[in-house]
Amino acid sequence: MENYPSVISSVAFSEDCSRAVVGDSEGKVFLYDLTQLTSQSGNLVPRPSQVLAVPEYLFSSGSTRPVSHVSLSLGDQAIVTERSYIALSPELQPLSKRAAPTPWPPSYFLTDDGWLWRVDPELNHRRIRWVPPSFRPHPDDCVRTWSSPHGHGVACRTSDGRLVILDLSQY
Repeated sequence: MENYPSVISSVAFSEDCSRAVVGDSEGKVFLYDLTQLTSQSGNLVPRPSQVLAVPEYLFSSGSTRPVSHVSLSLGDQAIVTERSYIALSPELQPLSKRAAPTPWPPSYFLTDDGWLWRVDPELNHRRIRWVPPSFRPHPDDCVRTWSSPHGHGVACRTSDGRLVILDLSQY
């Protein structure tokens, strides 16, 4: 990307490299459709002589604070940041995921007001727990999530350097 109007703070790619997601310093999230730059096998296509216009889609992270973490959810059906969950319509999902959608575990995100949210595979948003300020992530850190056969959890580093782990298996 050339002449980007803001500072890019986070970048991620879909597994098949047909999509890129970018978070910037103004709280904006962008999705780029890279299909014209890759072949069906996932290899880069030789650069054409004319400039290609890569389709760009703008989303809000729900805040004007920098997006320090952006990724595609398991199954590439949504964009996840440290503060938001953005469901993608089927036409914006990576090509490899359109043919055979796979089940995916819930995702978690923390909003600026301290509420931890859960989004399940049916795209139901649920506010599950308020997190006291002393347990919230450091502003430069992002919330890490994981799944296990026994439940779900969220881990983060706080402003004073402590590690906080929340067991969310009961939600």
